[in-house]
Amino acid sequence: MSKRTFDGGLGEFESHAGYTFCGLATLKLMDRLELRNWTKTIQWLVHRQISFTNWNQDLLEYEDCDMDDVGSHNGRINKFGDTCYSFWCSASLAILEAQQFVNRDAMASYLLSKTQSTVIGGFGKTDQHTSSPDPYHSFLALSALSLMSEETKLPAVNPMLVVTQDAYDRLSNS
Repeated sequence: MSKRTFDGGLGEFESHAGYTFCGLATLKLMDRLELRNWTKTIQWLVHRQISFTNWNQDLLEYEDCDMDDVGSHNGRINKFGDTCYSFWCSASLAILEAQQFVNRDAMASYLLSKTQSTVIGGFGKTDQHTSSPDPYHSFLALSALSLMSEETKLPAVNPMLVVTQDAYDRLSNS
């Protein structure tokens, strides 16, 4: 809890989506997560999903903003979107029982059309033309898609351990 920052995320010096996920998952697994204390964190996580509307179009003038990132998530304020943060943010929101705030269609569109390699398969860190697919980003992209879509044929993922829900249930019952 000492790693909570002024804006609601968790991190050493600034909020970071990966650290926020690790902290929330740990607290949930230890049964020490009290949902009523996380409103600011939910707001911070929701604002990690990138979108540009009429009121914030002027942000596109900054080098860290790019229309190609719409639907993705960033891990820190004013950063580009990255495949893995779609998982870290959506899983954190799922742990906080607030996954309904993720724009699922926009996230799926970003992952499937921007970061999935149409040539060799898999998912890269960012745009398919500038980053090669790798196992880490592919795993987290598939996990995010599984978490946020009832329509996929992917097995359900437990957001705390990033394993299938079936595996989690077997572990819990043993």
